[in-house]
Amino acid sequence: AALVNPAKILAGSIFLNDQIASTTDITTQKIVVGSSANISGNLRYFAPNKAEIISGSKVTGDVSFNEIKTIRERGVVKSAVLNLLSFWIIFKFLTTLILAFIATYVFRVFTQNVTNLAMGSMIRSFFSGVGALILIPIVSLILIVSLIALPIGFLFMLAYIFALIISPAISGVIIGTLLFGIFEEGEKHRITFGKSAVGIVLLTALQFVPVVGELTKFIFTVVAIGAITRYTYGYVV
Repeated sequence: AALVNPAKILAGSIFLNDQIASTTDITTQKIVVGSSANISGNLRYFAPNKAEIISGSKVTGDVSFNEIKTIRERGVVKSAVLNLLSFWIIFKFLTTLILAFIATYVFRVFTQNVTNLAMGSMIRSFFSGVGALILIPIVSLILIVSLIALPIGFLFMLAYIFALIISPAISGVIIGTLLFGIFEEGEKHRITFGKSAVGIVLLTALQFVPVVGELTKFIFTVVAIGAITRYTYGYVV
């Protein structure tokens, strides 16, 4: 239909194939000017790309193109993802730091014994961690399904979740104590929050190193889980 009065149009795509004799504003993703179009008025259109003009159309009025950049072109999605990742990294770092503080001051005896076990035998703790990660969920599920040992199954599962939550902090304690132990004499395995903080900072930085960083972080986390499992097993049994 011909447009003889001022109009504002918003649509996904527009096909102009008639007379436009008025001031018209169009916002769209795609605009096509057909062969029968006769644009004698002022046309302003907002779109990602210029209009596709088919030969035969008549344009005597003022046509202005205003580019609309897509979300992808403006980098909105990329910026949002980077902001989310930055927030998550900072949040995780601070949470791990708080857990390390609690571990070294409130549960000092537990953390010291776990650190001693880890540093005394890294390989044994690593394989104990691998075994715990695989076997504890299976055993817990079997006990829960059996109904008879339902409380024990839930207890195992809670212990498993606890180990997963605290393992990043404990791994920071271990690597910090190990690092300072190279330069210290005497009580090399003595834990402090300062050592733990350095270890956590180092592990956080390692995640930005492709492959090697993630692998190192994974190994120390599994070692921490293994040491926690060994200490808990020895304490209970």
